[in-house]
Amino acid sequence: LRRVNDLLHRQNFVSQSLLRFLRDEEVDSCITDILKEILNLYNREGRVYIFEYDESQTHHSCTYEVVSEGVSAEKEALQGIPISQSRWWSEQILAGKPIILNTLEQLPEKAVDEYQILAAQGIRSLMVTPLMAGDYVWGYMGIDLVKTYHEWSNEDYQWFSSLANIISICIELRKAKDKVIREQVFLNNLFRFMPMGYLRLSIIRDEQNRPCDYKVTDGNSLVVKFFGSSIKEYMGCPASKIHPDYVSKLELLVGVMQGNTYKEGDDYVAKTGIYTHWIVYSPEEDEVVALFLDTTQAVKANRAM
Repeated sequence: LRRVNDLLHRQNFVSQSLLRFLRDEEVDSCITDILKEILNLYNREGRVYIFEYDESQTHHSCTYEVVSEGVSAEKEALQGIPISQSRWWSEQILAGKPIILNTLEQLPEKAVDEYQILAAQGIRSLMVTPLMAGDYVWGYMGIDLVKTYHEWSNEDYQWFSSLANIISICIELRKAKDKVIREQVFLNNLFRFMPMGYLRLSIIRDEQNRPCDYKVTDGNSLVVKFFGSSIKEYMGCPASKIHPDYVSKLELLVGVMQGNTYKEGDDYVAKTGIYTHWIVYSPEEDEVVALFLDTTQAVKANRAM
C-alpha cells in the first residue's frame, strides 16, 4: 500500500507540474519549485540541478540548482566547464544514456576524474538523466544525495525521467517563444526607425470566405507625415468606412496576395502636398504590407529641370 501510494503521489506530481507549466508564464520559478519538490520527496540532504551544454557541446554549465540546508551550493563554480574534465560522464549523457549510481564505487575504472569531482562534493548516490530535444542532447538533470546512500528503483528513474522530459519540453518552448519575441522586437524597431512609411493591412472576408474589405493593423510614425492622419484614428477600422474608393484598393491588395507578387506606383497626397513612391507585397495569406518613400524633392527637382 505504501508503494502504491508513493506511485500515485509521483504520478500526481507529474501531472501538477505539467499543468503549472501550461498556466504559469514564469518558467524559471516553475522549474525551481519542481527541483525543490524532487529534493523534498527523498527527505535527504543533497542537491538537484540542471546543466546545459553550449552549442558546440564542448562545455557545460549549471543553470538551475536547489540544495538542502547545510549542503553547499555549487552553481557558481560550475560554469563553462570543459567536457574533457569529465569525459566518461559526457560520453554517457551525450549518447542519451542516464547515469544511476547507488555508490560512487559503481563508476567504471576509467571515470577517475568523475570520482574525484563527486567525492570532493561529498556525494554518496546520484541519478542523472539527459535532457533532449528530438535526438539532440542539450543538457541533463540530476539529483545528488550526500552523507547517505540510496538504492535507486525503476520507479525512481521513470518518475525522474518523466519530470526531466516535461522540463525539457517547457524550456524548449520558452526558448522558441523568446526567439519569436526577439525577432518581433527586431522587426518592430526596423519598421519604426527606417526612413520609409510602413503600413500593415489585413484582408477582411465575408461569410462566403471572399475578400470584401481590409483594415490597417500596424504602421509607423512616417505614415502620419505622409498622409496627415494618425494611425490610431483608423487602426482596425474597415477601409469601407474611410475611403470612398476602397474597392479599387481592395482589388489591388487581393491581386498582390493571390498573385504572390508585388506592385508599385506613385501617388500625390493633396492633404500634405507629398509625392510618394509605394510598393505593396503580401508576406502571408490575408496580410499585405505597404511601404512608402517620400519622392517630393525628386519630383520638384525634375519639374525644375
